[in-house]
Amino acid sequence: MVDPALNRPRRRGHTQRAREAVPPGTFMERNAGRVAAIAVDDTGRSAILSQHGEPWRELAPLVGVKSGSRPWISRIRLTEGTKLKALSYAPGEYDLVSCGTVDGFGPITDLMDVALATVAGIGALLAFPWPRRRYKARTAQARELRQGLQAFM
Repeated sequence: MVDPALNRPRRRGHTQRAREAVPPGTFMERNAGRVAAIAVDDTGRSAILSQHGEPWRELAPLVGVKSGSRPWISRIRLTEGTKLKALSYAPGEYDLVSCGTVDGFGPITDLMDVALATVAGIGALLAFPWPRRRYKARTAQARELRQGLQAFM
């Protein structure tokens, strides 16, 4: 007899390995082209994990948090003058083990590569509109991060 679970369709966003649950108050973000985690505790302290296996680095006190050019991007300003630009990921898209991995294509320097990447990107958006669905979840995640950080300023 065939296992009925084999006939069950895969969920959208299904990955080969199981993702670990991210602790409450932790948000998966893209910072400087790499996957990072930003954690906010109940006292308002915040920390960032840039590389899996390294210790969390505490951030300076916050001065301001606001939405970026797109609603799923948060701009965070710290007292020391540092500015963070964080692109939120949808819940379950990345986990803490993914911290430090490069997200995206990386630097493209050759003109032909730029042209091919542009044509391929436009063609993919027209042919497969699925990335637009994730923006709703990313926007909600970014809004939750901003509200969590603004509560302690």
